[in-house]
Amino acid sequence: MEEHVRSSARQFLEALFANKPEELRILIWMLADRGSRWFRDVDSAIGFAESASEQDVYIGVGLSEKDYGPDRRCPSKKIAAIGGLWVDIDLRSDAHPKTTLPCTIEEALSLLPTDLPPTFIILTGNGIHAWLLFRELYLFRNDEDRAAAAVLAMRWNTLIRGNARMRGWNIERLGDLARILRVPGTTNCKDPSNPKAVVIHVHSDHRYNPSDLSRYLDHLGAG
Repeated sequence: MEEHVRSSARQFLEALFANKPEELRILIWMLADRGSRWFRDVDSAIGFAESASEQDVYIGVGLSEKDYGPDRRCPSKKIAAIGGLWVDIDLRSDAHPKTTLPCTIEEALSLLPTDLPPTFIILTGNGIHAWLLFRELYLFRNDEDRAAAAVLAMRWNTLIRGNARMRGWNIERLGDLARILRVPGTTNCKDPSNPKAVVIHVHSDHRYNPSDLSRYLDHLGAG
């Protein structure tokens, strides 16, 4: 396996979860067997992702307080923390043939606010994931914190979806806390005859506070 493949998975997963509490679990989900793997240790999660670099590998956007076993994922109402906000934008392609999708990476990126540069932009093979990572992990002290985070994530996705609608595009709103997204350094194998690398397109030092993003959305009247 090439070094850049190994380092991209590490670069992303360390940025997302490096300072997580030891007791919280990272979910890695594999499309091949539709199975969950749970890791308390970030390095172990990275090692597994690296070892499966030629497969469809997904990371849970939120951390879990328990291992739900190989056949389940942590439900939104039990997520214990998130490391940032995300948006998943499909591109028009053989995998996503709808005519109401952006056709290019540049068109997809045009939906993101220019005054909130993403921490990561990941090319998934058939679309992009844009991540705004927090300055520190957003740990939920109670149900109210979890509910506030869920609203923030959904408002962010609603903003991007609204931007798309103004361009005549219809993208999905995938802001739930139980969402899983692809890991860079792995492979999109949904079309086995045409596997595509999942790669980091942009990595910046930009980090955000949840409260700053909430105020930004308030200012726009979003969500």
